[in-house]
Amino acid sequence: MMDNFNQQALEYHALSNIQRDLANWTAEWLESDGGCLDGIEFGAGTGHFTKLVLQTGMTLLAVDRSCRMVAVGKASLPMAQWKEGDAWAPDSCMKADRVLSSALLQWCPDPAETFAQWRDLLREGGRVLCGLFVSETLPELTEVLPSAPPFIWRTKAEWKALFEKAGFIVERSESSKRVYFFDNAHALLRTLHRSGATSPLRFSPGVLRTAMQKYDAMFAQDQTVRSTWTFMRIECI
Repeated sequence: MMDNFNQQALEYHALSNIQRDLANWTAEWLESDGGCLDGIEFGAGTGHFTKLVLQTGMTLLAVDRSCRMVAVGKASLPMAQWKEGDAWAPDSCMKADRVLSSALLQWCPDPAETFAQWRDLLREGGRVLCGLFVSETLPELTEVLPSAPPFIWRTKAEWKALFEKAGFIVERSESSKRVYFFDNAHALLRTLHRSGATSPLRFSPGVLRTAMQKYDAMFAQDQTVRSTWTFMRIECI
């Protein structure tokens, strides 16, 4: 997954409109005045959420595994401190009042281990605020790809339970279903690929061609096709 984001770093910022929408929605729960706070944002990418965090006045360390994402983000938002690093195994020397992420956690291979490490980064009174994609996201794509769904999504309840199991208290959580429209299924797949989210090499050309034909037939709407995404935002102490 990281290789995909690295390869698509230059295109990502312009093409990741859905990720931008998630960042904007998640940012509604940020403090209006973060001037006395230090934050760490994991999976900062090219800075959709970073920009909104900085607007609160928070001192921010923006972390991403992709060196190219970091380079793009640093060039556009030099007010943040940018660092290449792993959200799943963060530097234990880092400490912050806020741990933040947007459009990251759905890729986490071991949330229990990650959340335990994130708790250790927080100072007393610290908080975690995350925006992510949850079930049902891209159900149309899952339906047309036989026996091998391209993504596995946890539910809102599952994510809440994972945070609580790690010792967090969930102060608030919310989900929001959104529908986006594309010219056709190939346009959707190109957007996913160019924003780094998936690789076309996972499926054979024949399987993809058949799936895209089914998608266009099953989910057509006013000369476009629909794509369903479910956002979640969660804040914990």
